[in-house]
Amino acid sequence: MSYLPLSVLYVLSDGFYLIIRYLLRYRIDVVKKNINHAFPLLTTVEKDNIIKAYYHFLADVMAENVKGLSITNDEIEKRVSYKGVELLEQYFKEKRNVTILTGHSCNFEWMLMTINKFLPQAVYSFYVEISNPYFRKLILDNRTRNGLQLLQAKDASAFYKDASIQNFANIFASDQSPSNLEKAQWTNFLNQDTAFIMGADKYSRLKRCAVVYMEMKCIKKGYYEITFSELCSNIDSLTRDELLSVYVDCLETTILSQPSNWLWSHNRWKHQRK
Repeated sequence: MSYLPLSVLYVLSDGFYLIIRYLLRYRIDVVKKNINHAFPLLTTVEKDNIIKAYYHFLADVMAENVKGLSITNDEIEKRVSYKGVELLEQYFKEKRNVTILTGHSCNFEWMLMTINKFLPQAVYSFYVEISNPYFRKLILDNRTRNGLQLLQAKDASAFYKDASIQNFANIFASDQSPSNLEKAQWTNFLNQDTAFIMGADKYSRLKRCAVVYMEMKCIKKGYYEITFSELCSNIDSLTRDELLSVYVDCLETTILSQPSNWLWSHNRWKHQRK
């Protein structure tokens, strides 16, 4: 299927949308709960429109990721563009390590597949190992095809304590529900009391990193634009709570600008503050 034209895969994704939305009802209760809580002032019709658009988006991204298994670098580079790269280039010249904070908006896989083609730094990202060996190899090989280096989350401390590793950029998608509430920071996010695990703050201080926000937006179907903006030139200039606050502000702005393109089917608010 991956060798089919993307236009054909999009036709198939319209059918898949009907399956996941109406037949399988994939996580529909989670999606409705999240959107109801995040947008309390919207009408029922407006919320339903976001839900419908989200499932269309989810089906399209699945089609794009199938295509991603065989897509050429030339084609994907036409579909994912980067802005604000000069900020990363300046940090590279200054031999500064960089933390990239982002969220799970748009096609996260296509970002991982392309980012090393556009940034001068060696780019890393943490991941949790997939249990199925076939899919683990398939996904990891595809993500690293252009030089991205993947690190298991359990190796984060060793990575940041290694003095030989310098002049890098590390991606943290910190918008998912934390597994360890004892280490969580709490703040208001999308009208809800929300827990965040900001390992990015802890580890960035070990290397005195600059911190940037990476926004990914859909400019038209199958085409994405990624923009970098500075959050702080030195992590020591912000407290832990201040870094969380500026990150959450940026993340909310991204989500509200294209509300159907964020991962609403993730059970983000399953924890309550005690």
